[in-house]
Amino acid sequence: MGNKNDECCSSECCCEEEKKQTMTGMAVEMGDKAWMAVIQRKMEANLEKTMGKQLGKVAGIMAEYVHKYYAASMQGKKLSAGETAAFEKKLNDAMM
Repeated sequence: MGNKNDECCSSECCCEEEKKQTMTGMAVEMGDKAWMAVIQRKMEANLEKTMGKQLGKVAGIMAEYVHKYYAASMQGKKLSAGETAAFEKKLNDAMM
């Protein structure tokens, strides 16, 4: 088998486009990802500071639901529509 360019490029145009995505293209892509990672960490810190207690309550309800969901699933069962609706209501109420 040949190299990647031999396999994927059927035209010179395709290969030229790939050449544009060299180190500088990767640097910009990495910069975008880093920027998003920093923003995400800042948002997480802000949410923890301003809504930590409320989000903890939401997380607890979600964990309870997931536990019941998987416990039922491992027994070959599904949660009833009523149980799921009850958890939806608990989550909505906790988020208000």
